Amino acid sequence: MGIQHLLKTVEYNKEVCVVSDELLHKIQGDLLEMMKDFAAVFKKHDIKWTLSGGSILGAMRHKGFIPWDDDIDIFMQRAEFEKFRNVFDEELSDKYELFLPGDENYIYNMPQIHKKGTKLVSIQSPEVTKGGLFVDIFILENTYNNAFRRKIHGLKSTMLLFIDSSLRMKRCKANILKYTDNDPQIKKEVNKRANFSFLFSFNSLEKWLKITDKYFSKVKEPTDYLVCPSGAKHFFGEIYDRKMFDGYREEPFETEMFCVPIKAEDYLNQRYGSDYMQLPKTSERERHIYAQIDLGGEA
Repeated sequence: MGIQHLLKTVEYNKEVCVVSDELLHKIQGDLLEMMKDFAAVFKKHDIKWTLSGGSILGAMRHKGFIPWDDDIDIFMQRAEFEKFRNVFDEELSDKYELFLPGDENYIYNMPQIHKKGTKLVSIQSPEVTKGGLFVDIFILENTYNNAFRRKIHGLKSTMLLFIDSSLRMKRCKANILKYTDNDPQIKKEVNKRANFSFLFSFNSLEKWLKITDKYFSKVKEPTDYLVCPSGAKHFFGEIYDRKMFDGYREEPFETEMFCVPIKAEDYLNQRYGSDYMQLPKTSERERHIYAQIDLGGEA
């Protein structure tokens, strides 16, 4: 049983913050306001983007957030993300911070936009962490048409993700064990992953994250395939026909109209299976628990 599954099922101690229905509604409302700000900037600068993962599923199945979800994710192809990064400070830095793989005390493989004046710290976090209400940006990279070269790209990317994960686990170990009261299964899984970190500690986690991000983007010219190496299913589970993202269309998302891939149904079928419109059982819906939550003032 892996650490991610265990962290969803373990009994946490009383120091954690459990997301109530009322708080979940507040989080979703604030995220929607954030996305309205971002979407306005994307439109102003002709930056192509789309919702990602469960946010596409939410748009197509619920016309908004999946009711029990507490996040929102977006896709950008690498060139579009670079355009966004170049205008971020001018357009959004008064209210938001953009964190990139390799930034000091930032531990993830994908960029995130955090709302200033808020605190949203996960259980799986280091004691010193970047933590605000955030939106993930999952970058779609080019990968090779040639199957052998694509496999090498994937294998090296997967190895780098493992290195990053090992060093991240070492960085987060103290907090995970603190909030789970040293649960034996959690402790075993955390130590199993963190124990590999000594093999790679000649570089810091931040240095490895920069190396990984650079390698993800090594294929510069457009090809027939896009891949999201930082996605939940990692490289080999996140390879898509470029035609899925050849254009975008707008779909209702709560009170707004947000972009989804032109072939959103094909994407969802590949990502979630042909029954993606069916609701999961109540027992399979994620609960949301954080080390700290402070949403600050109004969005």
